[in-house]
Amino acid sequence: MTEEKEQALTQEDPFEIGEAPFIFKDKNGKEWDATLTLGGARRIDASDFTEITKKRFSILVPEKEMFIEVLSNSSLVFAMIWAINQDRVQDNLGIDPKDKPEEAELAFLDSLDGPTIQAGKRAFWGALADFFPEHKTALLTLILQLAKTDAKIALEIKALIPDLERVMNKEIKVEVAKAREDLKKVGGKSSG
Repeated sequence: MTEEKEQALTQEDPFEIGEAPFIFKDKNGKEWDATLTLGGARRIDASDFTEITKKRFSILVPEKEMFIEVLSNSSLVFAMIWAINQDRVQDNLGIDPKDKPEEAELAFLDSLDGPTIQAGKRAFWGALADFFPEHKTALLTLILQLAKTDAKIALEIKALIPDLERVMNKEIKVEVAKAREDLKKVGGKSSG
Protein backbone atom coordinates (compact mmCIF):
# COMPACT_ATOMS: atom_id res chain seq x y z
CA MET A 1 0.00 0.00 0.00
CA THR A 2 1.31 3.43 -0.85
CA GLU A 3 1.94 5.95 1.87
CA GLU A 4 -0.65 8.29 0.29
CA LYS A 5 -3.36 5.61 0.53
CA GLU A 6 -2.43 4.88 4.15
CA GLN A 7 -2.63 8.57 5.03
CA ALA A 8 -5.98 8.95 3.26
CA LEU A 9 -7.39 5.97 5.10
CA THR A 10 -6.25 7.10 8.53
CA GLN A 11 -7.21 10.77 8.06
CA GLU A 12 -10.89 9.83 8.22
CA ASP A 13 -10.08 7.35 10.92
CA PRO A 14 -13.11 5.64 12.47
CA PHE A 15 -10.87 4.75 15.42
CA GLU A 16 -9.94 8.28 16.35
CA ILE A 17 -10.62 8.95 20.01
CA GLY A 18 -13.35 11.22 21.24
CA GLU A 19 -12.95 14.41 23.18
CA ALA A 20 -14.54 15.54 26.44
CA PRO A 21 -17.34 15.35 27.21
CA PHE A 22 -17.20 11.64 26.43
CA ILE A 23 -20.90 11.30 25.65
CA PHE A 24 -22.46 9.48 22.72
CA LYS A 25 -26.04 8.92 21.61
CA ASP A 26 -27.61 5.54 20.92
CA LYS A 27 -29.82 4.89 17.87
CA ASN A 28 -32.82 6.19 19.83
CA GLY A 29 -31.11 9.50 20.65
CA LYS A 30 -30.49 8.64 24.32
CA GLU A 31 -27.21 9.90 25.74
CA TRP A 32 -24.71 7.61 27.42
CA ASP A 33 -21.64 8.89 29.25
CA ALA A 34 -18.38 7.02 28.73
CA THR A 35 -16.46 9.31 31.11
CA LEU A 36 -14.23 7.26 33.34
CA THR A 37 -14.16 8.31 36.98
CA LEU A 38 -12.63 6.62 39.99
CA GLY A 39 -16.10 5.36 40.97
CA GLY A 40 -16.73 4.12 37.43
CA ALA A 41 -13.36 2.37 37.38
CA ARG A 42 -14.25 0.63 40.65
CA ARG A 43 -17.61 -0.47 39.18
CA ILE A 44 -15.78 -1.83 36.13
CA ASP A 45 -13.29 -3.70 38.32
CA ALA A 46 -16.18 -5.16 40.35
CA SER A 47 -17.92 -6.40 37.19
CA ASP A 48 -17.67 -9.92 35.80
CA PHE A 49 -16.62 -9.92 32.13
CA THR A 50 -15.91 -13.66 31.84
CA GLU A 51 -18.62 -14.07 29.20
CA ILE A 52 -16.81 -11.54 27.02
CA THR A 53 -13.12 -12.16 27.65
CA LYS A 54 -10.97 -14.75 29.36
CA LYS A 55 -8.41 -12.10 30.28
CA ARG A 56 -8.45 -10.76 33.82
CA PHE A 57 -7.40 -7.19 34.40
CA SER A 58 -8.04 -4.11 36.46
CA ILE A 59 -8.82 -0.61 35.22
CA LEU A 60 -7.33 0.76 38.43
CA VAL A 61 -4.08 -1.16 37.91
CA PRO A 62 -3.80 -1.13 34.11
CA GLU A 63 -1.47 -3.28 32.08
CA LYS A 64 -0.71 -3.15 28.36
CA GLU A 65 -2.89 -6.21 27.70
CA MET A 66 -5.92 -4.38 29.11
CA PHE A 67 -5.47 -1.49 26.70
CA ILE A 68 -5.09 -3.86 23.75
CA GLU A 69 -8.22 -5.77 24.80
CA VAL A 70 -10.23 -2.55 25.19
CA LEU A 71 -9.13 -1.39 21.74
CA SER A 72 -9.94 -4.68 20.03
CA ASN A 73 -13.02 -6.00 21.84
CA SER A 74 -16.17 -3.94 21.22
CA SER A 75 -18.26 -6.16 23.47
CA LEU A 76 -15.91 -5.45 26.35
CA VAL A 77 -16.01 -1.70 25.71
CA PHE A 78 -19.80 -1.67 25.90
CA ALA A 79 -19.86 -3.93 28.95
CA MET A 80 -17.61 -1.36 30.62
CA ILE A 81 -19.81 1.52 29.44
CA TRP A 82 -22.80 -0.41 30.81
CA ALA A 83 -21.03 -0.78 34.17
CA ILE A 84 -20.44 2.98 34.48
CA ASN A 85 -23.92 4.01 33.29
CA GLN A 86 -26.14 2.24 35.80
CA ASP A 87 -27.50 5.56 37.07
CA ARG A 88 -28.73 6.52 33.55
CA VAL A 89 -30.47 3.24 32.72
CA GLN A 90 -33.82 4.00 34.39
CA ASP A 91 -34.07 7.42 32.70
CA ASN A 92 -32.86 6.25 29.27
CA LEU A 93 -34.58 2.88 29.04
CA GLY A 94 -37.41 3.04 31.56
CA ILE A 95 -36.19 -0.21 33.11
CA ASP A 96 -34.72 -0.53 36.58
CA PRO A 97 -31.47 -2.50 36.18
CA LYS A 98 -31.71 -3.66 39.81
CA ASP A 99 -35.15 -5.23 39.28
CA LYS A 100 -34.63 -6.51 35.72
CA PRO A 101 -30.88 -6.59 35.02
CA GLU A 102 -30.99 -8.86 31.97
CA GLU A 103 -33.90 -7.00 30.36
CA ALA A 104 -32.22 -3.64 30.97
CA GLU A 105 -28.88 -4.80 29.56
CA LEU A 106 -30.56 -6.30 26.49
CA ALA A 107 -32.46 -3.04 25.89
CA PHE A 108 -29.15 -1.16 26.12
CA LEU A 109 -27.45 -3.50 23.65
CA ASP A 110 -30.44 -3.29 21.28
CA SER A 111 -30.00 0.50 21.20
CA LEU A 112 -26.52 0.14 19.68
CA ASP A 113 -26.10 0.09 15.91
CA GLY A 114 -23.01 0.51 13.70
CA PRO A 115 -22.61 4.29 13.95
CA THR A 116 -23.44 4.20 17.67
CA ILE A 117 -20.84 1.51 18.29
CA GLN A 118 -18.17 3.59 16.56
CA ALA A 119 -19.16 6.72 18.52
CA GLY A 120 -19.25 4.79 21.80
CA LYS A 121 -15.83 3.25 21.23
CA ARG A 122 -14.31 6.64 20.37
CA ALA A 123 -15.91 8.18 23.47
CA PHE A 124 -14.66 5.40 25.74
CA TRP A 125 -11.15 5.45 24.27
CA GLY A 126 -11.07 9.21 24.79
CA ALA A 127 -12.24 8.76 28.37
CA LEU A 128 -9.58 6.10 28.91
CA ALA A 129 -6.85 8.41 27.56
CA ASP A 130 -8.21 11.22 29.74
CA PHE A 131 -8.23 8.99 32.84
CA PHE A 132 -4.68 7.75 32.16
CA PRO A 133 -2.82 10.79 30.75
CA GLU A 134 0.48 9.00 31.34
CA HIS A 135 -0.65 6.29 28.87
CA LYS A 136 -2.18 8.64 26.28
CA THR A 137 0.73 8.41 23.83
CA ALA A 138 0.73 4.62 23.99
CA LEU A 139 -3.06 4.54 23.53
CA LEU A 140 -2.90 6.86 20.54
CA THR A 141 -0.16 4.69 19.01
CA LEU A 142 -2.24 1.53 19.54
CA ILE A 143 -5.33 3.20 18.07
CA LEU A 144 -3.37 4.36 15.01
CA GLN A 145 -1.93 0.87 14.50
CA LEU A 146 -5.40 -0.66 14.79
CA ALA A 147 -6.73 1.81 12.22
CA LYS A 148 -3.86 1.07 9.83
CA THR A 149 -4.36 -2.68 10.20
CA ASP A 150 -8.10 -2.39 9.57
CA ALA A 151 -7.46 -0.14 6.56
CA LYS A 152 -5.02 -2.68 5.10
CA ILE A 153 -7.49 -5.52 5.67
CA ALA A 154 -10.23 -3.49 3.96
CA LEU A 155 -7.98 -2.87 0.94
CA GLU A 156 -7.03 -6.54 0.73
CA ILE A 157 -10.68 -7.61 0.88
CA LYS A 158 -11.57 -5.06 -1.79
CA ALA A 159 -8.80 -6.49 -4.00
CA LEU A 160 -10.34 -9.96 -3.56
CA ILE A 161 -13.74 -8.92 -4.92
CA PRO A 162 -13.00 -9.70 -8.62
CA ASP A 163 -11.68 -13.17 -7.68
CA LEU A 164 -14.68 -13.76 -5.47
CA GLU A 165 -17.04 -12.73 -8.27
CA ARG A 166 -15.32 -15.16 -10.68
CA VAL A 167 -15.63 -18.02 -8.21
CA MET A 168 -19.27 -17.17 -7.48
CA ASN A 169 -20.14 -16.92 -11.19
CA LYS A 170 -18.48 -20.29 -11.82
CA GLU A 171 -20.43 -21.87 -8.95
CA ILE A 172 -23.68 -20.31 -10.20
CA LYS A 173 -23.09 -21.74 -13.69
CA VAL A 174 -22.42 -25.21 -12.23
CA GLU A 175 -25.58 -25.07 -10.09
CA VAL A 176 -27.72 -23.81 -13.01
CA ALA A 177 -26.39 -26.57 -15.29
CA LYS A 178 -27.12 -29.12 -12.57
CA ALA A 179 -30.66 -27.78 -12.15
CA ARG A 180 -31.23 -27.96 -15.92
CA GLU A 181 -30.09 -31.60 -15.95
CA ASP A 182 -32.42 -32.40 -13.06
CA LEU A 183 -35.31 -30.70 -14.89
CA LYS A 184 -34.56 -32.71 -18.05
CA LYS A 185 -34.65 -35.93 -16.00
CA VAL A 186 -37.95 -35.00 -14.38
CA GLY A 187 -39.39 -33.84 -17.74
CA GLY A 188 -38.25 -37.06 -19.44
CA LYS A 189 -39.94 -39.24 -16.79
CA SER A 190 -43.27 -37.41 -16.96
CA SER A 191 -43.50 -37.60 -20.76
CA GLY A 192 -42.71 -41.36 -20.87
